Amino acid sequence: MQITRFPHTFALAACCVLSLLPAGRPSASDDWRSYEVYQPTVTRHPVIDARTHVHKYNHCSTVAWFQDRWYCFWGSNVPVGEHVPGQRLVFSTSRDGRSWTPIESVFSNAEHSRNPVPYPEGKGHQWQPNLGLVDGELWVLWNQGGSAHDFRQSDGKSGKDLRGLYFSRLNQTGGKWINRRIEWDGQIWPTVDGAPFYLNTTQNLYRLRSGRVLAPVTLRAARGKAAEAPEGVSDWWTVEKRNAVIYTDDLGETWHLSAGCITPGFSWIQWEPTVWEQPDGSVMMFARNNTNWQLGHGRPPSGQYLLWSVSRDQGETWSPHRYVPLESVCSRMHVAPLDGRGVWEPAKPGDDFTGRRYVMVHNDAPGGEYSWVDARTNLALFFTRGGGFDFAPGNNISAHQRDCCYPQMWRRGDTLAVSYTTSDPDARSIYVALVSPLPAPDRYYLFPRTNDVPRPTRPERDGSAWAFHGGQHVAMRNAVDPGSYGFSFGAWVRDRGTGMILDTRGSSGGFNVMIESRSTGDELAPRQRCPSACLLTKPHVLSSNLPLTPQGAWHYIGLTADNRTGKAIFYVDDRNETVPFETPLPRPLKDMPPHLGAKSLAGSRVPGLTGDIRFAALYAGPSLQPEHHRWLYNRFADELARPKLDASVEPSGSPLLWMDPADSDAFEREFTVPDSPPRGGSEVVALDGRQVLRFRDRGSAGVDVDENHRNRGDRVSLQFRFRIESGQDQTLCTVGDVNQPARLIARDGQVLLCAEKQAVPCGRINPDGWTAVTLETYGNTTRASAGESPAVEINHRPEATWVFLGDAYPKYNDFPGTSFLIDVESAGTCVQQP
Repeated sequence: MQITRFPHTFALAACCVLSLLPAGRPSASDDWRSYEVYQPTVTRHPVIDARTHVHKYNHCSTVAWFQDRWYCFWGSNVPVGEHVPGQRLVFSTSRDGRSWTPIESVFSNAEHSRNPVPYPEGKGHQWQPNLGLVDGELWVLWNQGGSAHDFRQSDGKSGKDLRGLYFSRLNQTGGKWINRRIEWDGQIWPTVDGAPFYLNTTQNLYRLRSGRVLAPVTLRAARGKAAEAPEGVSDWWTVEKRNAVIYTDDLGETWHLSAGCITPGFSWIQWEPTVWEQPDGSVMMFARNNTNWQLGHGRPPSGQYLLWSVSRDQGETWSPHRYVPLESVCSRMHVAPLDGRGVWEPAKPGDDFTGRRYVMVHNDAPGGEYSWVDARTNLALFFTRGGGFDFAPGNNISAHQRDCCYPQMWRRGDTLAVSYTTSDPDARSIYVALVSPLPAPDRYYLFPRTNDVPRPTRPERDGSAWAFHGGQHVAMRNAVDPGSYGFSFGAWVRDRGTGMILDTRGSSGGFNVMIESRSTGDELAPRQRCPSACLLTKPHVLSSNLPLTPQGAWHYIGLTADNRTGKAIFYVDDRNETVPFETPLPRPLKDMPPHLGAKSLAGSRVPGLTGDIRFAALYAGPSLQPEHHRWLYNRFADELARPKLDASVEPSGSPLLWMDPADSDAFEREFTVPDSPPRGGSEVVALDGRQVLRFRDRGSAGVDVDENHRNRGDRVSLQFRFRIESGQDQTLCTVGDVNQPARLIARDGQVLLCAEKQAVPCGRINPDGWTAVTLETYGNTTRASAGESPAVEINHRPEATWVFLGDAYPKYNDFPGTSFLIDVESAGTCVQQP
């Protein structure tokens, strides 16, 4: 047992307590693992930023390094809808993963394909590219789908059905792709167990040590409704689906299909598997539980959104799906070995995979707590060693970007590139996160999580502008009164989405100005972003038809509202439009202090602005005429690289609000910005010359543990020292799984070992310094001791052993203001087999 790192008093306590724990196979001192905190540098780079690009829909990306550059592929379309006809696969390349070339069509483009796949213009859709590197060739499997009617000739006669699963190969950068449709006994779609199924490729390829190449797929019944499908749900959501692989043993010349697997009793829920080879030669599959409770499905708990299955014959047959007892969300994930053998590096017969580290990229969030989209946050790295499904969640890679999902990864050197989708209200973009350095194979880590860290309430400064991300605001210190005749408003805004620009509403009155997204009536055209306002009039919302064009650029937005004439004149740059309205309800325009970037009215459903505000001004009454708006426009036109307008006149009155972040003295005098103290999560700090982890509120860190199997009788031991900083009821560590966790909780001066309704004291807390704890978990038992107290035990029944410092499965959106420290050097784990 390795105790030389600890102070003498802790060494004695640890020895005393461990002598009381049940004996397992004796361990040498180096069987105890010591730890460091994993703190990589993560940078995020847009491959396509749909907020400014004409293509508003971008999804299902994948990324790979091939020969001398990065390749990124995905499905892209002008309108934002997921299945709108016209979606094609596109690609972009990069030498450094940071700067990406303009997008180009790929497999239907003669410039890039030797035999372009025919594609009816504006019809059908190409879907979900997935990559593999096989014997120096870059392989892509992808789908072309849509209605059979999409492929009819102009005279209405049936043409060749171009749908199906395609296999494309490239042997040289700058060369041309060779494309081939994979067919099944001469048919586009396979027949399985006597029934026809559509076939969707779902994740990157994996090559086994035997040389077999696996491509994960989902089979979807071509007709009928699954017998167990819930009532009130129809169409695609109700049909039988099977997760499977297609595989080749002759470098893609012939492909075979496994019959796949389902979740017993739920043949309609499985979707989008990923596969990898385990050390013992079996193949593991993770997949998504595609339950959407907002559509009328039952609402699964957070521990039932990730499915697993195993194959012991190289992918030909699979065990039925079961739930991975880990908090997760309804979305696609990707798993690969961190050393890359089988994916971006070749795997050879006889390679020893014992103890190698695997990484999963997925959302670390509770899918049972939030709606489908709202749960798709906090893309993170998960790690495990050896065989099994006990991936420990850890470091965030997406910061606070909205609706982040569908990650796929590739490693080059000491950098992991992860491509993913992130969505604003009317635009879906593709980003690549670069993570470096990567965990060393012979070192052990604590992986800090951000699953409980809320988006900051304070906006960010971007040069002389404030950047808002859908909830932050800047507020005036005092309310202002525009009078009863109306108001005049002007602002320079860079739209990256929609939302609130200005809000003065409260319980008795006020008004707002915002950006809304609306359809043009053409489903093939992108949605427009236009300014609108609410003055408690008829109509309730005054909507203009002045689109912000181009989107994602700086625009001047102005409004003069005249309650006497019932006219609201909107301005966007050099254009204006008059919108009539009936006299407002008898409520004042003055109420709350003006908020910029988010609502002042607590009950409002208008989202916060996704965009930047460089300047804003508010004047009393309908005083600003066109020439005055042109003057406000010209005031910042040069700085924002926009052409000046003619015939401008400075307004004669003094503004009620003048927000210019560059004038720091005036800004500090007139405005407040919310403090944004850290909440949740953890941070590394130095204390008395040692590195410690500070856990705030209900934060946690995944612990990198050697391969272990609870059903084999393996025992996992954990030891560390902690120190309370503030508050009560701190969860010091969590072991077990999401369904049957055990926790050590600091409460009222003592440490309690808790599981379900059990709470057993296991030692006193040192009120003046550090307290040592030891814990062992195995079978149906977890034992623990704090300080010099004897060990106590409780019973629980986890399927596997996850180990966390802090609260692994917290009460979300609850920030009690507590904090405690863990001495990183004191942390240790040991795995003992029977």
